[in-house]
Amino acid sequence: MSTTGTSFRRGTSTILGTLIFIGIMFTAVIPMLLVMRQADTLHEMRKHELGILDQEKAMENLCLYVCPEGPSSPTVEVTIVNNGEVLAHVIKIWINDTSSSVDVDIPSMSEEVLVLELDLVEGMEYDIRATTDRGNMFLSENGILHCEEGGWDLEEFSIKIHAAGFFIHVQVRIEDEYGEEIFDEWDMIGAGYQVIVPQPGKYWVKVTRWGDPSHTEIVDILWPLGDPWVDVYP
Repeated sequence: MSTTGTSFRRGTSTILGTLIFIGIMFTAVIPMLLVMRQADTLHEMRKHELGILDQEKAMENLCLYVCPEGPSSPTVEVTIVNNGEVLAHVIKIWINDTSSSVDVDIPSMSEEVLVLELDLVEGMEYDIRATTDRGNMFLSENGILHCEEGGWDLEEFSIKIHAAGFFIHVQVRIEDEYGEEIFDEWDMIGAGYQVIVPQPGKYWVKVTRWGDPSHTEIVDILWPLGDPWVDVYP
């Protein structure tokens, strides 16, 4: 046998083996490296998405104001104000330990009003909350409602007249937004005078000091979005 022929066949075998090895590298190892790199990319993308979700969750800021329609009404209005920077999607309303599914989107710096019907039970408390799809839960800003005999135990609504000095002879006249008289009396008042009004809303207030021009002012009791009273400084 020729030595040259044997060497040629050995060289050909070496080249073929090298080509087969390179083929195995391209068909097995390199795709595996590409898959691993793709998995790392997907992992980083998921971490980034979770970071954005956590940031948006921290940016949610809802305020709930719960107000019965009347002193003994089972109908309750839940005003939800979105003071956050992101759109909030409310998915559940809780009444104590019981939840109801809702589907309400509230854009930033806007509000929505939900109407609930409650079973009034004397002596019972009603803790109303809201849950968003980001997992945040928000409590009522004006606390837990209490049902007492004959209806709700609500705030007292009032208009406080603050007069400079003591024992000033003034007339206080108050009408509601429909022109119905709520209060009209002359009295000797000290530094403050409080008039109870039946409900939140707009009121026309006229305060006349003895011998001085009258002070007229339109006031608005915004409860539950604000305090249950307003101050007037004539």
